[in-house]
Amino acid sequence: EKGRIIFSEIIPFREHSQRVRAADIMLDPLYYNSHTTGAPFVWQGVPVITCPLINMGSRVGASLLSGVFNAESREKMSGMEESKEEFEHILDDMIVKSAEQYVQKAVRLATDTPRRLYLRRALLRLSHTSSLLDGQAKAKSVEGGVKMAVDLFHSVQHISSPRGCESSLR
Repeated sequence: EKGRIIFSEIIPFREHSQRVRAADIMLDPLYYNSHTTGAPFVWQGVPVITCPLINMGSRVGASLLSGVFNAESREKMSGMEESKEEFEHILDDMIVKSAEQYVQKAVRLATDTPRRLYLRRALLRLSHTSSLLDGQAKAKSVEGGVKMAVDLFHSVQHISSPRGCESSLR
């Protein structure tokens, strides 16, 4: 239908993340996909259809969705009327295995309003409670990793390096 695809101007990120709510579906580009463009769509509850290929750049969308719909998500899904079996199929609707499935899922979600709305509710519910999109938790995790690296560095100061492998940091 003409007018269903909207090309828009570049705007500040905060406004953009609000604007993406108007989308019914995000079609993740095949070869180099969502990265930072996918997160606002997931955050705003827009179903993302992605097809991970062999290269890393094409697998980010699937990683983002898998991070939101993981084992901890099952518990958070309680209270939604759908069963646990239904939960298992959420990722199947958004992470596809071929270009043909990509088109089929896009058409299905474009025409199956109840399913699209279910995916939207699930994304909204889980993305706002997922540790994947929790900036403070991520910062704390990185901070912990840096502290562990520093502690490890200091703990091996007394160990002599094999000949020819002396560290320039010492």
